[in-house]
Amino acid sequence: LLIVGPYGSGKTVLLKMLYLEYKKRNKNVYIYDASDLSGISSYDKVIEFKGFFDSICEGETIILIDAIDDLNIPSSQGADISVLEFFLNNMFKYMNENPNVYFIISSRKYAYIYENEEDSVADKVFCHTLQNTKMNMIESEKFDSEAVKKWIDNYPFSNGINTNKIKLENKKIMTALQNPLFLYIFIKQHENINEMNGDRGYYYYYEQFINKTIKGKYFNESACGAHVIAKNVTKYRKLLCRIAYDILKINSNKIKSIVNPLEIQEEQPLLDNVLQDYRFFISYNDFSETTKNDFEDLKSDAIDKANFLNCYFFKNIGEQVFFTDINILFMLAAERIYDQLILQVQKKKSFSLENLNDLDVIDFYPQIVDYIIYKLKEVGKLKIIREYLRSFVSNDNIRNRINVLQGNKKELKETFAQILMMYILFFKFNQNSLLGEYRHVFKEMVYYSNAYKTFAYQKGLEDNIFTIERYFIGNILKDLCLNRVNLKNFNFKSSIIKNAEFKQCKFYDTIFFNAEIDGKIKYELCELKKSNMKFEKSNKENQISFYNCNIDDVKLNGQKECKFVRCFIKNLNINVDYTRNAVFRECSIEKIIFEGKSLATDIEFEACIFKTPIDLLKYKGKIYIQTKCLKLSDEALFKNFKNERLNGSDKIV
Repeated sequence: LLIVGPYGSGKTVLLKMLYLEYKKRNKNVYIYDASDLSGISSYDKVIEFKGFFDSICEGETIILIDAIDDLNIPSSQGADISVLEFFLNNMFKYMNENPNVYFIISSRKYAYIYENEEDSVADKVFCHTLQNTKMNMIESEKFDSEAVKKWIDNYPFSNGINTNKIKLENKKIMTALQNPLFLYIFIKQHENINEMNGDRGYYYYYEQFINKTIKGKYFNESACGAHVIAKNVTKYRKLLCRIAYDILKINSNKIKSIVNPLEIQEEQPLLDNVLQDYRFFISYNDFSETTKNDFEDLKSDAIDKANFLNCYFFKNIGEQVFFTDINILFMLAAERIYDQLILQVQKKKSFSLENLNDLDVIDFYPQIVDYIIYKLKEVGKLKIIREYLRSFVSNDNIRNRINVLQGNKKELKETFAQILMMYILFFKFNQNSLLGEYRHVFKEMVYYSNAYKTFAYQKGLEDNIFTIERYFIGNILKDLCLNRVNLKNFNFKSSIIKNAEFKQCKFYDTIFFNAEIDGKIKYELCELKKSNMKFEKSNKENQISFYNCNIDDVKLNGQKECKFVRCFIKNLNINVDYTRNAVFRECSIEKIIFEGKSLATDIEFEACIFKTPIDLLKYKGKIYIQTKCLKLSDEALFKNFKNERLNGSDKIV
């Protein structure tokens, strides 16, 4: 019987329940993890395979084997045939010779040997099934978000927790909660604490998940008499962080070929589910060397495998070591980077260029940088963190721009990545004005971003890669003044912008959704295209103005005062619910849509050219034609609009 299903769909739990049920019925039953059987699964181990199962099988016997997809790795005979295929061949031969022995095996639906090689485990099983051997398959389905919500609703909480509040505050982690073990730990944590900050939920719960898994590992081993490193739980976690970092660094290009960071713009803590079907390895030899460096008193290969590898989310198959949960892999790698950074901050009050030598960094996956930001906020030392980051952006070596034409390409890529991460953190934690000594910071950051993309990605791909752009979500930008900066793909969602001026800047696919304006924003000689400028609606006395700008496919929430002067407006959708006055002066207008239910809004046109009629069906305020305007269409200029709300219609020619 083959049980297939995606990661976290409960295959392992199902096998354990079957094991207990068979035991209750006094059946001869055994359960194994496939990785424990890899030693008898190669082409030359037929005798060992038979000998092992002969030693445990007596009469009718049921063998339960979990995660056989872990065996889908290149065999010693080359990549054309995997260890899994040898295992299946041996298994079916054994079943043919022993009709009273039954195998129930579980696997993910697909297994990957290399980057672009996808294998259906079911196909492999059917391919190796011998004639007259009965073979069945069932598919387990992963919890979806709705099933998780129902499970939470039905859980018998003992402390009167509001389940609706839990679901509302933890929307971002519903995908992670589809893992049954993670869901259980999540629920238990809520029972113990009762109140939880939804903003920190994902990272907090994953930390608890990892901690409890490691502690559980040592508790179980200690109960069985193992005392080798049970007291070193924290040290073991540090080891896992180092291994995770090494694995990500080795596999960085492979991961970027699978997941396009372009699609990860918003606050999305979990990686694309497709990554869960891949294995990202480090060699067993490299792993062993790392363990010896961290645990000098432990040199034995047997200790490596028994005490370091026997963990729920960490495995060794053949000569390869990997994490079974991709999100845990990323989080532990991020923890390693955070540890190195906070060590610097605590040791040194100000930044020097040499500090980069001790700073770890990988590509800018949101799961890496977001976790570091979360940890820096949690550590409770924001004052010294801000001082350190301010010393970074003020450093003469950083300000003078490192020469992109000098040095090793690989080293430059890493240096630029380190510098960019520091800039991201500066903007995340900065609350100072960006005038004066910090006026240069934004433009320097964009320089390093472009340099990094040049070195990190093949030609033609750099436009599809997000590095710094998404990390302006929820920032505070005070007195921002930018001249000739390309802000394509920047995401300022939910940021607070306290006075800003943009001159000759490009806004392509730029997001200001729900950003709060506090004061004035001015755009001069700018190009705005396919941009969401739906700022937070506000009754504050804010002003937004556009001078000599090209505006195409832009959605805008107007402020109290809006002004458009000598602009070419190809396509603009503007909501004027909280606008007192909107002025269009000497503009060429091709298409514009007004929305607004307020009767107190006034829209003024002065010396404008209208290429097409304007539909005012959704606008309830008044229109003033202050000076002569030209319409190029034979139709009425304003559609679905009552004449008593129009002043100066005689000035339209």
